[in-house]
Order: sequence, then structure tokens, then C-alpha cells
Amino acid sequence: MWFGEKTRAGRAEGRRLRELEGLTAAMERSQAMIEFRLNGTVVRASAPFLGLTGYAPAEIIGCPHSMFVSEGESDSVAYRDFWRALGRGESITRKVRWFGKDRTSFLALAAYGPIINAAGKISRIVLFITDLTDIHAEQSALSAPRRASPNRTR
Repeated sequence: MWFGEKTRAGRAEGRRLRELEGLTAAMERSQAMIEFRLNGTVVRASAPFLGLTGYAPAEIIGCPHSMFVSEGESDSVAYRDFWRALGRGESITRKVRWFGKDRTSFLALAAYGPIINAAGKISRIVLFITDLTDIHAEQSALSAPRRASPNRTR
């Protein structure tokens, strides 16, 4: 009896692991995401992230997060506090100006979250990025004052 229960539990755990691996693979195919060590060093990035920023993996793996932010930001107290908060396990979502290859920039929604390892410790930080540039441009166009047409009658 005990062996049968253990076998069923093992199969259920295996199915759950495959489901999680499938979920991760789907996110990596469809979502711009990048993973960092706790010191801010890039570990890996998804294909959509690379497409959005124009980088190849070899150009960013092992490089610091600061390569994506505005000049001078990485030297600020706020930037150091930001990384300390992530190291404590806080999730942070904010709108930022993000810089890709050749310092081309775009407005982004950046959602940072801790990855907890089997020992319950924070081992990495994952960042999901959404390009807001087109959305921001559309909202700006919609909120711009409209002029009355000279042919318009009331």
C-alpha cells in the first residue's frame, strides 16, 4: 500500500514539474524577460527581450543591469535602494525609460520579482518587460486638444 501511494505521488510530482517547465517555456517564447543574479548581473534573456532591445545573448550575459538604464542612474542612492529591496524579496513594478543596443530607448513597464530556490532563499531576480511606447503614443494622441473643424456647424 505504501509503495503504491509513493508511486502515485511521484507521478503527480513529475506531471507538475512538466507543467511548470511548459509554462516557463511558453513565457520565454512570448514574453520579454531577463533574469539577473542578486548583484544585477544578467544570467539569461528571452528571445522577445533580445528582439525588443536589439542585443544578442553574448552581448549581455554577464553584464550588469545598469547597461539598460540612463547614464548616472546606476550611481544614485535610489538605484542602490532599488536593488536592496529586490534582494529582500520585494516585487517592484514601475514605468521606466529602458535602453537597448546603440542606446535606443523605449518606455517600458518593468515588473521585477524574486525567484526563490528550494532552500527558500532568493537566488535570482526576473524582470518582465512590456514595451509601452506605442500605447503611450496612442494615449498622447487621444488626450491632445482637438481643434474644431472650420466646416463644422452646430
